[in-house]
Amino acid sequence: MSARPARQTLIPNANNVRLLARLVELVARGVRDNRTLAMLLDCEVRTVNYYTQAGDWLNLLSTDEKTLQPTLTRLGTEYAFAGKDRGRVYARAVWQNPFVVQLMDGRTKLPDSTGIAQFIHCLLYTSPSPRDRQKSR
Repeated sequence: MSARPARQTLIPNANNVRLLARLVELVARGVRDNRTLAMLLDCEVRTVNYYTQAGDWLNLLSTDEKTLQPTLTRLGTEYAFAGKDRGRVYARAVWQNPFVVQLMDGRTKLPDSTGIAQFIHCLLYTSPSPRDRQKSR
């Protein structure tokens, strides 16, 4: 059985920027426990997991693999306390994400949904598996 990919490399199942912002704010205030985060955010623990993964994906959070407790990264701290500049920090997080960097390589504008789907398909089906990468070393 192959090792599970790192959380920050998986495309997150989170689509509410406001919920992510609230989660980051709570982590900035010292809340780390997923059950407490779920209670304060009025959602389920699995939703907290989706959003901490999104925070990891954007390099706003660093989540401990064993405890699943999030902490802020340097960029996450900047985002949490950015005030009116929060949108700019979020945009920087998006454009620094390795997935987005690869997606935009050689492009001057965002691809349409078909282009994005083709890109994801290539990532899923043409990238060597971790086992294959180890064999090639």
